[in-house]
Amino acid sequence: MSAAAKLDVERVLPERSDAVVFRLSGKLTDTKESYAFLEQVRGEIKKGVSPVLLNLERIEYLSSAGVGILAACYTSAKNAGGRMAVAAVSDAARKILEIVCLWEALERYPSEEQALKANPE
Repeated sequence: MSAAAKLDVERVLPERSDAVVFRLSGKLTDTKESYAFLEQVRGEIKKGVSPVLLNLERIEYLSSAGVGILAACYTSAKNAGGRMAVAAVSDAARKILEIVCLWEALERYPSEEQALKANPE
């Protein structure tokens, strides 16, 4: 696997202690890094962290496996009574999410800052 195919994940704890932000960059596909990211999100959800915010600004490519990973993150959060949102979604990722009809289901924001300030019911 080339370095260009790698998913990079930065975990950020904002000042707001009840949230966690994952800033993703690269390609969200069927790689060990992508599945490790899913398990990282599920771990946060099991600890009761909510919301889990995914910043997708630097996602260059989203495969069907990547869509499945995002759907699994969303489902895990919902099933646990928590929230998952996406922010600053790249055009490439947005197009794919619209095609597979996941875009409308996701809580989404134009920026990470706006997502962290939001308090939806």
